[in-house]
Amino acid sequence: MRLLLIAAALLATVSSVSSRAGSAAKVTLGPKLVNTVEREFLSFALDDGLAKKNWSRLDLGSERLRTLAGALRPAVLRVGGTNADCLIFRHPVEEFRDVSRCSPFQKKKTTPFEFTESSWSALREFVSALRLPLLFDLNSLLRDASGQWIDTNAREVISTLQAELNVSLLWQLGNEPNSYRHKFNYTVDPETLGTDFVRLRSLLGPSGRLVGPDVTRPALSRPAGLEERPFHLPAQKFLRRFLETGRGAVDAVTFHQYYFNGRTATPADFTNTTHMDLLSRQIGAARRAAGPSAPLWITESASAWGGGAPGLSDRYLAGFLWMDKLGVAARHGVSLVVRQALYGGHYGLLSDDMTPNPDYWLSYIYKLVVGRHVLQTRVSGPDTVRMYCHCGHQFLPDDSVTCFTLNLSEMAQKVKLDENLRQGGIKYEMTPPEGNLTAKGIMCNGKLLELNGDRLPTVPTALFAPGPTLSLPPYGIGFYVFRRAAPAACLNDAKVGLRTGTRTGPVDWD
Repeated sequence: MRLLLIAAALLATVSSVSSRAGSAAKVTLGPKLVNTVEREFLSFALDDGLAKKNWSRLDLGSERLRTLAGALRPAVLRVGGTNADCLIFRHPVEEFRDVSRCSPFQKKKTTPFEFTESSWSALREFVSALRLPLLFDLNSLLRDASGQWIDTNAREVISTLQAELNVSLLWQLGNEPNSYRHKFNYTVDPETLGTDFVRLRSLLGPSGRLVGPDVTRPALSRPAGLEERPFHLPAQKFLRRFLETGRGAVDAVTFHQYYFNGRTATPADFTNTTHMDLLSRQIGAARRAAGPSAPLWITESASAWGGGAPGLSDRYLAGFLWMDKLGVAARHGVSLVVRQALYGGHYGLLSDDMTPNPDYWLSYIYKLVVGRHVLQTRVSGPDTVRMYCHCGHQFLPDDSVTCFTLNLSEMAQKVKLDENLRQGGIKYEMTPPEGNLTAKGIMCNGKLLELNGDRLPTVPTALFAPGPTLSLPPYGIGFYVFRRAAPAACLNDAKVGLRTGTRTGPVDWD
């Protein structure tokens, strides 16, 4: 009834386009799907640097944390990072001192540490309570004098997790191995690492899922275009050589992706379309190195490396890069993206006091309305307007299409809609409080999103009327659920059961 009243009000009023509106963009939908992502496409990480301090900064038993993390399901929880190659599972460090190649060469904090029984117990209870699939990063830098991987501690991790967790388990071996010299003054050649993955695959057995090798972001040549021959570039060269011996061992080829250095980032970097356009080229470079059929995952990603940009990576304007990343990754064949991180650093989805940052709210609404099946979407017009369309979420009507949009301009922008997108629908328009791009808050349809105690609020919805155009607010990030818009590709998927589930989600058309 409430939505019907909103609809009546909207249909009785024709909104005028802002006098400051820029030139119109145009969106066209194609008839085919370009990708189908994992159910857990938007996933998140906890850096095991937090475990190094026995989770002292993060209460894994917190009801608020469990509520907020649970609201982002389905998702994979990755426990990994630089400290993964320093982690000794439930044994004193002294037992492995002679074979640990984790050393404080480049980062003085990278020293071996014991992942204690209490640390494991806290993680086990957190994962079990939320039934989160766990992606655990094993230590690749336990090596003898000849460089051979010592797998005794990995065997204990595997047997313990398999015995004590009733969730899906996924595994990695090492973190950014192509940068070991930079971090640890030690190297593992990619062919050797590929052989280690083959051995780990045999330890896991036929039902184990192993992904890797988690190289750093693919470097790009300048000028653009030279990455068509990418193998002379470090990450791609390492990846190609790794796959010569390890291809058969991995279920997905993985890499990390950030846009720029958090220590030197400026506000302008977060709305710079040149930065945004890097990702499609990086995915293309990884694809050419991995081959045409290998699933691609981005297993660590945020706006800026180095822990994020202080005062920027946790603010409203960071949402432009995050949403563009999700749209570009899905469109270009990536199956899963792990956000670094749920908590910690300047790029955490949650702040130090467990208050959701703007990127959390964007991720939450994404989970409510965006489906797995990615539609061909072409946007012409200003580069400051971006739009990504998917078949609607499985809990929405089968004929729905969800598009999420970015307007990087200080002016409202008009978008001329594809004919299939003209029946109106429900919108979640996100804007910065009082127009402040560096605010820690975010508005949805004019209302500030904030917790109700430890509980998530009801996200305010609004209807938009049928018509040939859509007006995007200045510096807006929007989710638009279009009714009766799905092409046959979406409807066919629904008929064969790919989009099943009861219609009890966030939208009720009636």
